[in-house]
Amino acid sequence: MYEGTPLRRGTTTVISRHPEDGFSLVEVMASMIVFAIITLGLAPLMAISLRGTNTGRLGTVGKELAQNSIERLEGMTWYVSYDSKPNKRVDLLDLYYPAGSATTPPAGSTYASTTNPPLTGTGGVYTSTCPPPSGTNPACPTSLPASYTVTFKATFVKANGTTPETYQIVSPPAAYAWNSQGNDAPPADLMDVNVTTSWTIAGKTSSYSLRTLLSNRHFSPISAVDATSTASPTPTSGGAAPPGGLKVQGRATLDYAMQVNTGYKSTASPCTVSVPCYSDLNATFAKSESLIQTQQSSTASQNQAMADFHIVRTYPSPQTPPASPPPDLSSVTVGATSKQAPPAYNVAQTSTGPSQTVTHPDLSNASEAMDYGADVKNVKVDVSNELPIAEGYEQTFGTTTGVQEGYINNTQIDYTNKHIVTQASQPMAYFVRLGGVPDVQLNGYTTADTYALGGASRGVETKVHDGFADLTTLRNSSMLADMLDIQGFTQTIDCKATANPATAVGTSTWSTLTITGYYDPSNNGSPPNNNGKAPYNLVLNSSGNDSLQLNGGAFVSYADGTAALEAANPLEFDGATAATDIYMFEERDANGNITKNGYFSDLSENKTPTIVISSDGRSVSVDQDAVIRLTTASLNATQPDTATSFAIGKGSCLAVDNR
Repeated sequence: MYEGTPLRRGTTTVISRHPEDGFSLVEVMASMIVFAIITLGLAPLMAISLRGTNTGRLGTVGKELAQNSIERLEGMTWYVSYDSKPNKRVDLLDLYYPAGSATTPPAGSTYASTTNPPLTGTGGVYTSTCPPPSGTNPACPTSLPASYTVTFKATFVKANGTTPETYQIVSPPAAYAWNSQGNDAPPADLMDVNVTTSWTIAGKTSSYSLRTLLSNRHFSPISAVDATSTASPTPTSGGAAPPGGLKVQGRATLDYAMQVNTGYKSTASPCTVSVPCYSDLNATFAKSESLIQTQQSSTASQNQAMADFHIVRTYPSPQTPPASPPPDLSSVTVGATSKQAPPAYNVAQTSTGPSQTVTHPDLSNASEAMDYGADVKNVKVDVSNELPIAEGYEQTFGTTTGVQEGYINNTQIDYTNKHIVTQASQPMAYFVRLGGVPDVQLNGYTTADTYALGGASRGVETKVHDGFADLTTLRNSSMLADMLDIQGFTQTIDCKATANPATAVGTSTWSTLTITGYYDPSNNGSPPNNNGKAPYNLVLNSSGNDSLQLNGGAFVSYADGTAALEAANPLEFDGATAATDIYMFEERDANGNITKNGYFSDLSENKTPTIVISSDGRSVSVDQDAVIRLTTASLNATQPDTATSFAIGKGSCLAVDNR
């Protein structure tokens, strides 16, 4: 039987089609019409879906950008004083609130005395827009996606009276500036920051904002809570601290026993003699910090560093850094240690670090910034029965004769400018040189202790101590005489909270300090020899008057001996003409023209620490800025950064006892 022949089986007819037979034209056209109808219906939905996906993606990027910006702010250091980081933006305020009304903001930034809802009042609002219209802004994210804008709006604030959930704007002084010594301190401990990201899609602008409060992260003392307290509010049941309440806090910080800052120029490749590179050198000696706290649990930590060096190079326009530029020295530490409890209970450490010399390509011909070695002693952290303690000590050690163990040598400066003024015959020998017997040359320590209730010593006490045997700052090579020598400095800062205002303690004292040197007693056109030198002696006291002796005469009392010495301005080198004379201090007229050449530009002391003791004796804080500051004249009169400044003895303490 052949295929295609109908077969009759009862009433059923089966027709077999050949497999090569296709669909008819009508069937194909009908299918295409159905498909087209379905596709035309889905196409708009697909387009809407794609636009929605793109919009969602852009929004996600914008939100993540705002969140990442907030996290960056929260991870930054709140405030570092300018003397600790000259001309470097390192803290939150440097970047997001760098100036007050007296300073013109850079491109992309504005300062305005306006409202900033929901804050109350009007005042200083600093706005930074990223990317800026020109140049760069370190406040901006390093990787900002194209077509996105980030705006930071920062405002100092304080709690608004009796309603602490609202805040009032605090305006900084007009002269407030991140790069101005003494004018960079924040006017409040809180900052409101609003971060807004914006982007454009289909001709429409979208934005997303996050807002946060930032602070210096110091806990504020809560009201007293022990059963014997007379402070309000009334202690909770059983005399225990409220859940999460701060019972004990202690902090002792030695910012430095001594800090040296200077700048210098380098002609190394790719820099040239005509277009040199400039570098900043920062050296900090003797840093220490003790921290304790009891809240829901007790913690204690101790950090030590004998020396910390930084070198940062700047390439002037139009130069660009080479493929392999000389490295920056970013926090090269000597004699450093860090301990914390818990989990490390009863940790104690004593160690002697190896002798070290900090090297850098720019310093290859110098004795360099160095430290022969450092001891770390009595580092201890302990938490026992809610009585946390932390302590640590560090010191330098020198050669077997103890002549010098850590100094900044002037030969790191370009040789054509290593003298202070134009007299090439009068170069400096040293910026800073430490001398004395081994193990007492430069040291510092901090402690934080909690004493049990019921005893005579009851309370929380934190201490800072530092000192050195001898410090020579400059030596005149012709006179073979020290221009300024500081002998036997010690400093102690003490905070003790006792829950009794009669026994609470807040003090900052330093030893009677003698500054000596030599000068030419006569101005007769003849440089002095060794036998012709005359001494001066300046005796400084942490309280009361100082005294100054010139040329073997009687000591004269002055409220500020450093100002008296600067006013006397002894003649150091007697040149053949007045133009070649060199005095101790440089003097300039109102136009900035040098009228007297000098080795130094300024010498000052600080006898006024900030001391705050609460009325109930439960909170004590002391903040001591540098006891002594000294700044040399610029090595290159046209380059102010080539001056050297150093500061001695800066620290602070805080003690809180709310048990």
